[in-house]
Amino acid sequence: MTYQSILLIEDDKDDQEHFVDALGCLTQVIECTVRDDAEEALTQLETKEIQADLIFLDLVMPRMTGQRFLYELKQRENLRHIPVIVLCTAFNAEIAKDLKQSDARVVLVKPDTLLELKIILKNILW
Repeated sequence: MTYQSILLIEDDKDDQEHFVDALGCLTQVIECTVRDDAEEALTQLETKEIQADLIFLDLVMPRMTGQRFLYELKQRENLRHIPVIVLCTAFNAEIAKDLKQSDARVVLVKPDTLLELKIILKNILW
């Protein structure tokens, strides 16, 4: 699938910057929108204030967790088609299983380096 717009939902500013930098190294064609609040992002997706062909979602977020966001997204007929890739700081098999059952496309541990992130993005996007 060809992606035109990615939504990154991530509350850590450093992780946001690394993601945008890694994506920018790979392509200038895909638009990346960043939100640091999952609840706000969900509202903006519903009102079509933002568009996304693919969502990268941090699991641990204030106000609305990534897990709750995924559940809420998949309950909405007009948004459930958007694939979601969950990013977490440590792998937990039980949580990963729950996320996959909630229709997460992939559950990934956040990479430590920009190079690792670029490799992950390249594998996902192409």
